[in-house]
Amino acid sequence: MPRQDAFFELFEKIASCLTSAAQAFYQEVQQLSSPDAPADQVLHYKKMAGAHAQRLFTLMHKTFITPFDRDEIHRLNDILYDIVNMINLTAQRFPRYGIREIPPMMVTLAEVCYKSAQLVEEVVCQLHNLKKNGSIAKACDQIKAYESQADQLLIDGVASLLREENDIKKIIILKEVYDLMESITDRCQEVAFVVEGIVLEYG
Repeated sequence: MPRQDAFFELFEKIASCLTSAAQAFYQEVQQLSSPDAPADQVLHYKKMAGAHAQRLFTLMHKTFITPFDRDEIHRLNDILYDIVNMINLTAQRFPRYGIREIPPMMVTLAEVCYKSAQLVEEVVCQLHNLKKNGSIAKACDQIKAYESQADQLLIDGVASLLREENDIKKIIILKEVYDLMESITDRCQEVAFVVEGIVLEYG
């Protein structure tokens, strides 16, 4: 396999782990009676993504000619893995904290995270053909729209907690989870920004 193709293949493998982790997490928040199994799945995908990210890092330092700038490869690799790691950190809190009930807005936010992850995989899988920059741009715009939606869900969700929940401990735990989930969409948006820069420079 040509070395440049190997970069794209590894990026796509990390992005696939990201989407699978986000899907497992979305399933987790919908079946809180038994969150351990999906949380374990998320951890599995996080470990897989880490292995792929390490291989990509090694490949970058052993390859003379790269498909685009090394700084951009390094940054995209870091962000993609960081998203999977953040999904895992969020997913592990449910069984560890004993969370068995969450507000409807948190389920919606998990769905937004999953949809954003799917679009991240979509744009990453198009990096090998930057001439399709119209579809890449559309997906990047939607990722940004999901990030804005997540911002509003965070604000509304925390406001609702403060109005309706009397258990301080529960407020603290759910606020932490809200913050982590919104941060997932922030990092997805960072992928969109990096990819847009790559398209402008190399498309």
